[in-house]
Amino acid sequence: MTGPKEAYTNHVLGAVNALFFFGAAVGAVTAGPVADKVGRRLALFCSAIAAIIGGALAAGSVHIAMLTVVRILQGGGLGALATLTPIYLAESSTPQKRGMLTGLHGFFLVSLARILECN
Repeated sequence: MTGPKEAYTNHVLGAVNALFFFGAAVGAVTAGPVADKVGRRLALFCSAIAAIIGGALAAGSVHIAMLTVVRILQGGGLGALATLTPIYLAESSTPQKRGMLTGLHGFFLVSLARILECN
């Protein structure tokens, strides 16, 4: 961005993006132990709810403080989903399809990130 408040805007954008990835890292690290305690399906369900609520609140945020806090929630949900989904796929699929399904999850996760990065 350019303009009279470009430094402030760039700092806010950087903080919002960094907090999302911080939340994703925390969600990815804590997802395994939580899923061991409460079960894979419940952990996946709660992670999906956190990601959906985080996305809705991020889209409707009315202040920068709200956006920064919500991005942590959103990142945590998506980080947990990225960790738990291949585990659940591996546990619930047949041995013949296990590798293909978990591999496709990783492939599409990276492909979607690259597509969104290009736009």
